[in-house]
Amino acid sequence: MKKPFLALVALFFCAQFHLLAQSQQEFLLDSIYTYNWDTTQADWAFQSKILYSYNAAGNEIETRNAVWNFTTNAWVNTGKTTQNGFDAYGNPHETIFFQWAAANNEWKPKGRFIHTFSDNGKLLGGINYNWSLSTNDWVQYFRDTTLFDGNWNQTEFIAYSWQTASNSWQESTRATYLHDENGHETEQINYSWTGNNWQPTYKTVKIYDTDVNVTEFINYSWDMMSSQWHQDNKATYTYDANGNQTENMQYSWSTSANAFVFFSKNIITYNGQNKPIEGTTFYWNADTQEWIAQYQTQSTYDENNNILENIFYNPGPNNDLIIARKQHFYWSLHTITGIDDLNVLHCSIYPNPAKSALQVQGLNRPTHASIYSVQGTLLQTAVLSDASSHLNIQKLPAGTYFLHLEAEGKTDMQRFIKQ
Repeated sequence: MKKPFLALVALFFCAQFHLLAQSQQEFLLDSIYTYNWDTTQADWAFQSKILYSYNAAGNEIETRNAVWNFTTNAWVNTGKTTQNGFDAYGNPHETIFFQWAAANNEWKPKGRFIHTFSDNGKLLGGINYNWSLSTNDWVQYFRDTTLFDGNWNQTEFIAYSWQTASNSWQESTRATYLHDENGHETEQINYSWTGNNWQPTYKTVKIYDTDVNVTEFINYSWDMMSSQWHQDNKATYTYDANGNQTENMQYSWSTSANAFVFFSKNIITYNGQNKPIEGTTFYWNADTQEWIAQYQTQSTYDENNNILENIFYNPGPNNDLIIARKQHFYWSLHTITGIDDLNVLHCSIYPNPAKSALQVQGLNRPTHASIYSVQGTLLQTAVLSDASSHLNIQKLPAGTYFLHLEAEGKTDMQRFIKQ
């Protein structure tokens, strides 16, 4: 979970005096309420709600779902999820799903996941279970395994289904992954098991810009008749100077035109804190050769930059957008305990003061870097990949700044001066 900037600054100053805090204040999401717009009453009407509970370390331990019953004017439970056995990275060892049995007025188990993680927080695999009403016990039905290379880049994913007749696991699906020299995924190929071998089904190719933003996403489907890949669809992405995605264009492959043709696009705008405030989905009308707005989401935030409200618009009768539903988010400040060196990166930066660039040493995995002003404004972001990484700060005015580093649940905060 991302920590508020002021809490990160506090953590930084404590670290300077080797007095690492054992607790801190953090905003956590308590609930989400969804409303539908009632055109008859011209007002909002309850639809559903989600309630969240956390342990002392800030890990989400329970989620409850309910829907509004208009007949009884009361909330009705539908499902809940519990998590437990967290590692140092906040990953749960066990997740259990329940459904509400109204007749018995109690929660009934439905599904269960047992997860296995590496020492550095990578998901290695897991087993999924269904609840058997006949045996009143858990029955395994699915498991998966994830493999990594020496740099902890995911190289393979294999899923198995449980065969009751043979009392054994049977291969089901598989995916393989390729990465560039910086560890960014460039290709994924999906396979299905035929009973004798792995049959390719789908392939995805990713292209990046120099800022490590995905600029193109191409999907291919496997033609078994010709034993060749055929282009299926693709997406292109555009970003602003802060790395925020401002537009994505979706294309479908036209066999008649032998080319990609427009399908849909999304336009996203942001506020001064790089939070998305409006997103509009358009579909391409091939007959009129124009973009038609189909959906829109407008978002607002509170004074702490936590999401406060989403308002959704759907297509109207007059080729317009009309208000449809909204979500309201409720947050509260929690005291998070148990913070120790397990969650801290150990890096160094130089030179300090610096004129045009910072060198960050001590990294052994892809690391997200964020530069903040002393007022807490996010000014610049980057992804650092090498043990000694270069961070360009030429555009920053002279002054004091904080560099926040985050990788796989570990963080560090360094103060530096730009001359």
